[in-house]
Amino acid sequence: MEFLGALQRIVQNLGYRGDVSDFIVVFGLALGRVASAISLTPFFGGQAVTSNIKIGLSVMVTALLLPTLASGQAAPSDPLLAVALLVKEVMIGASIGFIAQLMFYAMQTAGALIDVQRGMDQPGLHAPQLVGNVSAMGLFQFQLALVIFLFLNGHLIFIRALADSFARIPLLDFPHLGAPASVAQLMGRISSQVFVVAIQLGGPVLITLFLVDVIFGVINKIASQVNIHYESMPVKAFIGLVVLVPSMALILSRAGNLLSQMIWNIYQVVAQLV
Repeated sequence: MEFLGALQRIVQNLGYRGDVSDFIVVFGLALGRVASAISLTPFFGGQAVTSNIKIGLSVMVTALLLPTLASGQAAPSDPLLAVALLVKEVMIGASIGFIAQLMFYAMQTAGALIDVQRGMDQPGLHAPQLVGNVSAMGLFQFQLALVIFLFLNGHLIFIRALADSFARIPLLDFPHLGAPASVAQLMGRISSQVFVVAIQLGGPVLITLFLVDVIFGVINKIASQVNIHYESMPVKAFIGLVVLVPSMALILSRAGNLLSQMIWNIYQVVAQLV
């Protein structure tokens, strides 16, 4: 009894008003959403961070969000209902984490497209935050996106958006999917932005390398004995790097807009589930 009394005081000091048994259920449900979201976000370490660290970070974030959770409400007594609520929380957290990935994959895709056009698309470099290997420019663009994101305090804004999702979709309520097709259409539209943003960010370099290919094609018509493919590879690799340097200003100018778009996409998906 003394242990339960001490645990009850700890729970109340954390900002939760309710029984210990209700606290355990509510904390577990919230942890399911937070942990699934954090585990998918590359700016919290991705594949480079062990599961123990991710779980510890998720527990800390969930503890900080306790005052905004279902404080004082009775937890469901039916085990099947509790499991269904947990599955719902994991799905919501996975959706939020998936959306948070897209901006970084857009940057990586832009670098991969540049490497393909340069003829340097060998995916031989390991990205700690990703599952597989990437090309050199793809890895550079991906790490640059991480640096810009953290510099703009994007990780804090993401946690704020994650906290706001609990106010829009409470822990003990199920989302109302009035039009599931609209949710699927929204997710498809958000996913398609990866390719649009990738082409926009890599546009200056891609256009320049296309013009280089046209010039070498004309040279091949004039002097067919020249091995155009062999001669053009170092030229395209060098010109691609030269054009990439001034085009970094475009990436830096779009970083804030991409961050805002990512947060807006999270709020849009959450609003569709209310």
